[in-house]
Amino acid sequence: MRPAMSLPGSSSKARRAGRTGKGKELDVALELIDPLSGPWDPSRYHDTYQ
Repeated sequence: MRPAMSLPGSSSKARRAGRTGKGKELDVALELIDPLSGPWDPSRYHDTYQ
């Protein structure tokens, strides 16, 4: 499995150009997902389970 950003055409503009969803609904979904789609740094999170 590869990270999404390593795939060809992985920029948000490229994803929007090849979309198959429904207009505004898909635009809103991409606006919600794009800010959350970034590099993940596990060192920022610590296990606090007791």
